[in-house]
Amino acid sequence: MVRRALAPLKAGLVLVGCGALLVLYLLPGLSAPPAHVLPVSVAGPGSASASARHRLLAFLRRPLENASSTDSSLPPPGFLVHSPSCRIPDMDPFHPSLQKLVLREDPVVCSALPPLTATRPVPAAGSGALAMHVLRLDTDLLPKYTPRFYHNVSCCYQSVTRVDPPAPVPPGKTAHKDIDNKYHMGRCEDLVAEAQLEPDVEFVIVRCSARRAGWRTKKVYTNMHAVVAPKASVRAKLRKFRPGTDPGDPRLSVLIIGVDSVSRLNYFRTMPRTSDLLRSAGWYELRGYNKIEDNTFPNLMAILTGMTRPQVEDTCFQTSMTPMDNCPILWRNFSRAGYVTAYVEDEPSIGTFNYKKAGFAHAPTDFYLRPFMLAAQEHMEVRRLHRLSACLGPSTAAEHILTYASSLATLLRDHLYFALFWMNSFSHNSVNSPSAMDERLFHFWRDLLKSGALRNTLVLFLSDHGMRFGKIRETEIGWLEERLPFINVWLPEAFRQRYPELDRGLRTNENRLTTPWDIHMTLRDVLETPWAAGSAGAAGAAGAAEGCRACPRCSSLLRPVPADRSCDDVAVDQHWCTCTEYRGMSTEDRTARAAAEYVVRFVRDKLAVHANGSVLSANWHCANLSLSRVKLVRGRYPDPGPRTHDYVILLETTPGRAVFEATVRVRSGADDAGGCAGGGRDAGGACYELLGSISRVNEFWEHSGCIQNADLKKYCQCAKGPRPKGPQGSGGMPRGSVRGKG
Repeated sequence: MVRRALAPLKAGLVLVGCGALLVLYLLPGLSAPPAHVLPVSVAGPGSASASARHRLLAFLRRPLENASSTDSSLPPPGFLVHSPSCRIPDMDPFHPSLQKLVLREDPVVCSALPPLTATRPVPAAGSGALAMHVLRLDTDLLPKYTPRFYHNVSCCYQSVTRVDPPAPVPPGKTAHKDIDNKYHMGRCEDLVAEAQLEPDVEFVIVRCSARRAGWRTKKVYTNMHAVVAPKASVRAKLRKFRPGTDPGDPRLSVLIIGVDSVSRLNYFRTMPRTSDLLRSAGWYELRGYNKIEDNTFPNLMAILTGMTRPQVEDTCFQTSMTPMDNCPILWRNFSRAGYVTAYVEDEPSIGTFNYKKAGFAHAPTDFYLRPFMLAAQEHMEVRRLHRLSACLGPSTAAEHILTYASSLATLLRDHLYFALFWMNSFSHNSVNSPSAMDERLFHFWRDLLKSGALRNTLVLFLSDHGMRFGKIRETEIGWLEERLPFINVWLPEAFRQRYPELDRGLRTNENRLTTPWDIHMTLRDVLETPWAAGSAGAAGAAGAAEGCRACPRCSSLLRPVPADRSCDDVAVDQHWCTCTEYRGMSTEDRTARAAAEYVVRFVRDKLAVHANGSVLSANWHCANLSLSRVKLVRGRYPDPGPRTHDYVILLETTPGRAVFEATVRVRSGADDAGGCAGGGRDAGGACYELLGSISRVNEFWEHSGCIQNADLKKYCQCAKGPRPKGPQGSGGMPRGSVRGKG
């Protein structure tokens, strides 16, 4: 009886003690929080208490993890990167300003029935040989697919192959605009139970139909399958180069899985199971990974070529109709070294190398899934979500990609390969839709890690940038998110133990400013294996050959990068740099409004020069934009002092209510010697200069259909009729004074 009476008292004392410990732990951080650290939202309208607790625990866990480390290079609480030259704040993913914008979406279900067909590998004779594949019909499922009153369901399958031109397109020459959009379909072969695919067959489409006497045949099933085929060209490469199965082999395969438009914070918000799995499995997270340009193409090409977009255009992409076969993309270097190569992307209409571009005249890699995706879009039932192809037949587009990636990583586990997979379909147009794929990605990575398929593979799981448009992008957190995509790196455990210097290098770089140029240098290191000599000195030399064409001071991430890096050091324009601490300002600030007028004038002049009949549809023009309002202003005083002021300006124009964001440097009273080069001058003598490009932060597809130039689309508000004659409106300074980067 006494024991029972004291039980509540004991429980209360335990709770009080735990609370006191928590308060003592948090006291150092409560005294002087950084100005930019935003409070966590514990509860709010429409939020469940369990969800709120989960968010609070997640928020508190981050400093606990940091506190357990003895690494003095860790930034103070509230920062991802902290140095004299770079301070990137660590923001709360569930800040109250995002409460109405963040939702969780359910997984997409494309079919109520499981697929009627599947493929499976059949081990091939001979050591190191790739597996053959069998296409199997699940006859037990046939009754579920047979409509009432119908019978005699029959199926057939067709091969899908790419159509390459007979000869290479000479360097600098253009190609037919549809050269990368062609494929061929073979004869439909009967499928009764199962059929072994020929070695060169990579893609098949299966069609099943039911019959009824006196009635029209009814289609009941269409699906496509892609297999890692043991085709002749791949077999020849594997015979020529030794597989990387030796435990002492210093070479690694490379697997890159990309998810478009997912920031680091949105990765935690929408994919908590996946992010927790990779963190617990020991993956590296590059928290200071800063994008270098606006959209996918320049950020991905930075990784693949080490060049800026203008450098790529000068080298191998002179016009939008120039195929990119001659671009120095890293998969060519890996292929020459004996690696099997693959490039896969799921949304052909907005493909990285095909959106307003010619793509490739010949397949750029050993395995190239564009023909599969084109045929799937045309011959299967497509269900669209957020204006993208969510379902291709009975499976999601992402499911097709992940199934193929898992198959490739498993079948090539004993060989060297370089594979790039890029997914747009569940993330490009919606900040919330990645949550629908969390469970699938969790199982994808868990199964690959458990299977041992990644034991000899460097893996990059990353995005190119955060969400670039929408309401979330108009928030201060959205500005940061767009510039800080997520990236996780996997280095095999045995490799870490063999080369501990490389492990320490990656760990050190987790909280330093890093960029796609550094990833390019890292991949070059993987290819060149400077640690291969086997000595500690050789292992420490990883990344010794620093610099790429776009960023001479960038280096491999397999050794520590400088702690005090600035955006200038890593070739990141001020407009995209997250190292700078800006302060909120009044939208009525006179100089800021003049800077906004300068931005609008810059856009008008750019359209006046470049938006002509060669890129515009007949009888259309781009409307003459004018400033409607300034929505948000933040500013700072950079070196050399108060005569120079940098502004981040969010503004709206009319007609069309386009929302632009620009970073503008204003130098008051600048003389001619000080320079307005690259900028414009107002009547008061102040100089205005764009620091990088201009962002469009709301959607514009419906308003820019009349213009075919991908770079001008974000500026153009299409208007019917010919362009009005005379000057394009009036701005904040004389028309001829604007000279800037286009």
